[in-house]
Amino acid sequence: MKNLITLFTALLLLSCGNNNNNSPQPPKGEDIDTVIPPPVKPIDSVPVVDPIIPPPPPVEDTIAPNPPDPPRGNNYTLSLNYYKIVQGRVTDDQALKNRFGLEQAIQDAKSVGIDTFKIGKVDIYFDVSTVTSETNANFYPSVEGINIPSDFNLVMSDDTYLRVQPNNSAKYSLLVFDETRNSYVSGGHLIGERLEHTPSGKGSDEWGHLMNIIGGQDITIDNVEAKHGNGDGLVIQANEFPWVANYLSSKGILIKNSRFIENRRQGISITSTEGTIIDGCYFDRTGVDLPNSRGTDPRTAIDGEPYRERDKVTGEVHQYEKLANVIIRNCTEVGSVVTGFIFKAGDNILIENNTIETGINFDHVTNARAINNTFFNPYPDNKRLAIAVGSTSEFSHNNSASGNIIEGFSQGIRVGGEGSKVRGNKISDFISGIVIKNAINAEVYDNHTASERPTSIALFAHSTYAEDVRIYANYFRGGRSAAQFTTINRNGQTGKISVLNNIFENTQAVTFDRVNNAEFHQNTVLGAITVRMTNRLSLRENEIMSNSYGIQLREGNGLITIKDNKIPNAWGCVDVKEQPEELLREGNGCE
Repeated sequence: MKNLITLFTALLLLSCGNNNNNSPQPPKGEDIDTVIPPPVKPIDSVPVVDPIIPPPPPVEDTIAPNPPDPPRGNNYTLSLNYYKIVQGRVTDDQALKNRFGLEQAIQDAKSVGIDTFKIGKVDIYFDVSTVTSETNANFYPSVEGINIPSDFNLVMSDDTYLRVQPNNSAKYSLLVFDETRNSYVSGGHLIGERLEHTPSGKGSDEWGHLMNIIGGQDITIDNVEAKHGNGDGLVIQANEFPWVANYLSSKGILIKNSRFIENRRQGISITSTEGTIIDGCYFDRTGVDLPNSRGTDPRTAIDGEPYRERDKVTGEVHQYEKLANVIIRNCTEVGSVVTGFIFKAGDNILIENNTIETGINFDHVTNARAINNTFFNPYPDNKRLAIAVGSTSEFSHNNSASGNIIEGFSQGIRVGGEGSKVRGNKISDFISGIVIKNAINAEVYDNHTASERPTSIALFAHSTYAEDVRIYANYFRGGRSAAQFTTINRNGQTGKISVLNNIFENTQAVTFDRVNNAEFHQNTVLGAITVRMTNRLSLRENEIMSNSYGIQLREGNGLITIKDNKIPNAWGCVDVKEQPEELLREGNGCE
């Protein structure tokens, strides 16, 4: 009888915190877009997120034993008084009690079948950095953070502020999804202690995160603000290495309508996933220096960087983390210190319909696409690159950029890797519009590239190889030159660069300087063509309209073919300053 009275009393006390048992529940289990991945290829990379740690050994229970059950029903609103949670600035001891209290409330609700847990107008500091075990000095997010269980909805209001207690720890995680399944978190403000952090003296202290998904599945984060994390706003990772039996990669992750503000290192880090969508989110000034808090690299809004390592003896790549099937769409990125969205590794990545200030970088990745994004650099003096499509990596394959609008960047699009495609983009107000850099079997077509800057070059290939690269059906205009090809295929490459059916507009329109293996056919050139120290170059069926010479051959050329070009009104026609080693010249319209 005494136990029944005690339980009844607890139910009455807790029920005072719930004034709306019939309020609607947030959506659960929303459909997640899926992308079918080709197999991931291993690569070199540098870790930016602390390595995945093994599961912690048993530690003593830090929660007060045998608390009374919360009220039964479909939802519950947190009662601060019952769980002895104190708002506002508090001591470290009370901040730790706050963490114990909130976690206990969540556990109690979960234990009696409540699936929607509400937090209203509160402002609470939590100690999520202190290692509470007396037998194990290691930090484990799932032990020291606030854990979100499976099949659970955490609903916060616009007036909910959950803050990290200022500390001197290298690591913390405020909300933790450790192997959590089918959970939903919405609303609220998660505030880190970046502005008040005391350095630990043990390194960069870049692992203070506001949300941490560890092997989570089917998780939605909706309309949450993550601000001033000493590391990242959100980390998405696996629970283990891929060869471990209980390995779980995070998948079915949806991050939508959320804001990531002035986090010290990254807005979001993704190191291991088999399916993540980031939709309608806002990223502001990631990695920026603030009073008493310098940003730390990589300083990007979103960084996809699974850790891999090449064996120094065998050359084999060990894949510690895997990243595939990521979609970033309808987001806005402003003011990131280094770049907006970067993927150092991964497979099957789609970035579409975003507004971006600082750029996209596809590095050692396969099947990555940047589609219909708008890039605007409000600081034209910054030497920024809008899109890097591939890299010199042996693992960079089949990446593309299409339908993007780019304005005000030092470089518009850089094309590298194998099988890259760049089509249908509009690039303006640049120094270099499209840059070819170590590309194999690439295509560049249907782009409009024009700038009035006095030093601008619309198409630029310099100190590079370009094997089986086709550039066709584009418009190029630059203040200095429409196109410059310099120092290409000089190291024994046998493939060629083909430039076909484009329009080039500038007085000094096109330059070939130290180029091997190139063909320039059926183009319209509103200006002159200059050739120097070049071998195996074919100039055929072009229409060249120049107020000076049409084609000028300078010193050091090898085999040059000039055939069937139309060169009206040029006083020099083909101006041979120095005879090439071999010149095939016939059928040109001015002769």
